[in-house]
Amino acid sequence: MSPDANFAVLAYPSNREALSNPYVRLLYDEAAGGHFQIESFSIRGALMRRADIVHLHWPEWTIVQRSPWKAYPRLLAFMAVIWLARARGAAIVWTVHNLHPHRRVSRLREALLYTFLRRAVDRQIHLTEATHRAMEDTQHPARVRRRTVIEHGALVDRASVPEPGAFRQKNGVPADARLIVFFGGIDRYKGVPDLISAFGELDDPNSRLAICGKFADRSIERQVLEAARTDNRVLVRPGYLPEEELAQLAADADLIVLPYAAGLNSGSVFYALSVPRPVLVPRTDTFVAVSRAVGDGWVHTYRGLLTSQAIEAALSSRTPPAHPKIPSWRTIWLQTEAVYAEAIAERRGRA
Repeated sequence: MSPDANFAVLAYPSNREALSNPYVRLLYDEAAGGHFQIESFSIRGALMRRADIVHLHWPEWTIVQRSPWKAYPRLLAFMAVIWLARARGAAIVWTVHNLHPHRRVSRLREALLYTFLRRAVDRQIHLTEATHRAMEDTQHPARVRRRTVIEHGALVDRASVPEPGAFRQKNGVPADARLIVFFGGIDRYKGVPDLISAFGELDDPNSRLAICGKFADRSIERQVLEAARTDNRVLVRPGYLPEEELAQLAADADLIVLPYAAGLNSGSVFYALSVPRPVLVPRTDTFVAVSRAVGDGWVHTYRGLLTSQAIEAALSSRTPPAHPKIPSWRTIWLQTEAVYAEAIAERRGRA
């Protein structure tokens, strides 16, 4: 690959699209002024122009429409333009954030999408080696051998984290209270009712639990609010948190608990570690890998159902003196560039 050449990347989604997860913005901001020009992927754009790379992040977005009359045409159009891009010489790269949609609306659509991706994708990027092992262990239809591990980056600049105290002051949380926090979208798989139940068994009147985030639907909202109603130590703040308030919340937390019943990777974990604040998560292969990567004492895990004992043990642990080891986005982008270059060389070698 010529060092002076410029290459077009169609990214799905791109850094120009608003996302609650800033991963793509932070990644592609590092591409500015370089040899890879990032453009937003769309069906029309992929038809109109030739690309050297198509980089997919959340391809499952193409199948989560509840109406099959909308979902199947959208999926077929997506597959058609990816094949067209390949026919024009593009290499297809997929960063595997999830193995399935969080809300599984159709196993047939999943089978079609992931079988297609296995044939279409030239390179997979995994955030941990555990992701690939999960694909192999479950015989995931999109599993391939051509993969590279590129670790997750920090989701907040540590220099921009506010001084502690603002969230507590605004919400009547005593300065000396032990504050446990859940933040992010609140859906069934996130385990929030289990967190409220376990916290309720914590025999400490000086502890507080703050649950802040947007509910996925009315059903989970009613379930969470009903569970929280019997414990005046629980504060529920429904709705999307602006960036400033999220930073204040994380800065005031003694422990961030994310008891996901399902899912693979978590941007919320890396937001917490970026502040930095210790986290408590289920003991999965992915979170064990993250714990080893960032250093001891930052990621606490539990097996089975979340308990008050697991919360107490994490709260009582000493916070490490050193910050978590998280790679810079510059390093992550350079590793991504290397994957692009290898994928382009392989595609052209087969042409």
